[in-house]
Amino acid sequence: MNGKQKAAYRTGLRAFRRPVRALVFTCISALFSPALYAQNAGETRFVNNTPFTVHIVAGSGRADVCLLEPHSSGTGRGTLGAAEYFYPVFDVPLTRGFRLRDVRPVDSNFYYQIDDRRSRSSVVIDAAPPLNDNAAYIVLENNSTSGGVSIARTASSRLSRIDAGGSDMVNAGERGVFRINPRENNDVRVVSPVNADFPPVVYRAGWRYVFAFDRARVSLVDTRPLHTIGLPLPAAVVFNDSIPEEERPALAEALGGALAANDAPLRVSSDTRDGAHDDVRYEFGIALTVKKQAGLANRFFFTGDVTIALFRNGEVVTKAEAVVTEFNEAEVYRAARRFIVKETRWYREIAERVFR
Repeated sequence: MNGKQKAAYRTGLRAFRRPVRALVFTCISALFSPALYAQNAGETRFVNNTPFTVHIVAGSGRADVCLLEPHSSGTGRGTLGAAEYFYPVFDVPLTRGFRLRDVRPVDSNFYYQIDDRRSRSSVVIDAAPPLNDNAAYIVLENNSTSGGVSIARTASSRLSRIDAGGSDMVNAGERGVFRINPRENNDVRVVSPVNADFPPVVYRAGWRYVFAFDRARVSLVDTRPLHTIGLPLPAAVVFNDSIPEEERPALAEALGGALAANDAPLRVSSDTRDGAHDDVRYEFGIALTVKKQAGLANRFFFTGDVTIALFRNGEVVTKAEAVVTEFNEAEVYRAARRFIVKETRWYREIAERVFR
């Protein structure tokens, strides 16, 4: 390259650099411009992994920021450059069709705090904190085939439903919701069409109690504090004596996995004492009896009678049974695990008969 060519090259390079510098400066200026900062300032992503509707409010004025439906996400904005505090308020589903609205945590200072050094943050809500409510709530499920029922604390003091415009009647196949003061005398009973006492219960503020009426008697089927509604209840697994100890963990694991896969309202607990002191206690029973049978040509095969059952306070809620046949004993236990995993009808029955 001679002198004239070098001079022309330098002149062209300077001409090229000017628009590149201008472009880079423009991009950097735009990246840090007040307008873009204002657009993204304090943007927070909220993830609601609970069965509750969650209202997110912020600041001392408790301004609405975001509304989160159950198992959903959303975004809200705060103030960039200062620590941001978000306060949750919950809608609690007492039944599938009725919710308590605007229930706040017991701790009035409960909040989620974002990292004030970032323009974008996230808050994940995996569980509700203990919730503040001075009342106790009764859900009555009328499992009779016809007619409605009413309940009362005395024969002349019928309770009104809070989910049906003040009606005191729960029709067949319905669930009615009632509010009571746990500090009052709460010897509740069915007064129409028959007289039937409720099981004795010590009612606590901020709890839900679910009862089932079946023509002549009332049974307690679920009790829990409001903030645990929707969570699977623990249930121990018991085995019949003929199942070897080494086979039991695999059977329990198959049951636990199937419960989770079918979104059942119960989970397997390895602690047989779990729930022992609650008003309602669930328990799974797995029974398997293996028999050696004589076949043709002096060949043997093995059969297994398998039963899986759910108990509530010692009474059978639902069960499923099968007979499996294999050519060796180890395969019988594998077949039993497959039966436990694939018995989806049984898990649907559990979902229908156990409250969340």
